[in-house]
Amino acid sequence: MKRLLRAFATLAAGAVTALAGLAQAQPMDPCALMRKADLETVLSRNFEAGVAGPVQAGTAKRAAVASCTYTSPAPQPRDLLSVSFMVRRSPEGMKGISLETAKAGAAQFKATPVDVPGLGDGAYWINLNTETSPNYQLNVMAGGGRYWLIVSTFGMRLEPAKAIPMLSTLARTAVSRL
Repeated sequence: MKRLLRAFATLAAGAVTALAGLAQAQPMDPCALMRKADLETVLSRNFEAGVAGPVQAGTAKRAAVASCTYTSPAPQPRDLLSVSFMVRRSPEGMKGISLETAKAGAAQFKATPVDVPGLGDGAYWINLNTETSPNYQLNVMAGGGRYWLIVSTFGMRLEPAKAIPMLSTLARTAVSRL
């Protein structure tokens, strides 16, 4: 009987290890977290289907990273709008990059992080371009520090007071799907 229980315990431990490995290897689909319909509703524009970027598969010690980019075609190139969504998932049981560390990295690029209260576990936005041609980037920490989501734009020619609430709505929807 003891031998049978020991064999069962060994099999159960192996199954738990295998399931943990599967959970770690589970691919992320950022195009499913932030959907074309979400962008069209919030930004009031038509977008082409999302294009997934290269995937960095996670391991027990390395974060998984995936992205999806949507483009809203326009008659003139200057009117084109592109929205990219990147998600980084830290390995199971590990905390990811802290909000403070991410902000410090933004400051190294001469960007000024501006806090966005009430979004995820913490959030901030930066403009990586000029005021006349902004490249907004909304950074959101979620899942107890396990996820770092970044919504970035190219061609969104709105002042921050209008753009950031829109991007925040998109981020909230994505966080709810984690």
